[in-house]
Amino acid sequence: MKFTPKTSEISSKWAYLTMEYHYLTRRHAKVWNTIRMIRMFMLMTIWVHSSLSLQRTFQPGETEYCSTVHSYEELLNYRNMAAKKLLELETDLLRSVSCFLEPQSLGGKFCTSARCLIWPLTVLAHSELNSPSARKYAVSCLYQIGEDLNMEQAIAAAKMTREMNHHEDWLHLYHL
Repeated sequence: MKFTPKTSEISSKWAYLTMEYHYLTRRHAKVWNTIRMIRMFMLMTIWVHSSLSLQRTFQPGETEYCSTVHSYEELLNYRNMAAKKLLELETDLLRSVSCFLEPQSLGGKFCTSARCLIWPLTVLAHSELNSPSARKYAVSCLYQIGEDLNMEQAIAAAKMTREMNHHEDWLHLYHL
């Protein structure tokens, strides 16, 4: 289940940061994105809990422990590591978007299996931990998926991001 990173020689509209990932099948891309979503969830949990612990802690350099297990420096390292890894996963997920496009000969629109991108893209668009450029790209993908597949749910997910509404409970259904 390997994927191949390819630099986009021709300025592809859907290449993220001038690169896109190519998979043997769309199923492989979906599995990779599922793994990325699980890792993102775990890293977001680490980031949130280490941030909360840091808010309740002693000042840097004190010898007391911030929590029952970790020192201030350890918590800071966990939070920084989680943020760094989240940026990598965000980039990887967005570079897989082009895999869900039809060939240019068929119009170059999103194919039906692109519906599995709605949940990951919405998570990326909603998370304050992701870069503004990634969030903007995720929202534009959601609008385009909604337009190409006539899926109101994708457009609703993009609008929720713009209106700063919270996640709806139905989003994960499109990843199944």
